[in-house]
Amino acid sequence: MPTQAAERIDLAFRPKGYFWPLGVQKHLLTHIKGAARRAMLERLIEEGRFGEIPAALAKTRLTDEERAEIGRIHPRLMGGEYLPDMSDDEVEFARRDRIDDVRRDERLREA
Repeated sequence: MPTQAAERIDLAFRPKGYFWPLGVQKHLLTHIKGAARRAMLERLIEEGRFGEIPAALAKTRLTDEERAEIGRIHPRLMGGEYLPDMSDDEVEFARRDRIDDVRRDERLREA
């Protein structure tokens, strides 16, 4: 027997779209693989310090040489940096960054 709440749910409803226009800053942040780089960039953006953003910080992906350089600073800076590139028809809908485990990156995707 359906509950009152279930009776109020319109199962025929379909939204016009699942995504909305993102601002440039949000778009940039969502496409950066590295969790530490993303957090640093987000902090600089929130503080309005756009002129202080180094180019390497805002890159979607780092080169092998750049990854090796930041890995020499501290392994925790590597979180997310080894995730595979996403294709144009994929959307990242969740990411779990584990600060305590530098050996593993996980991302849930939908293609």
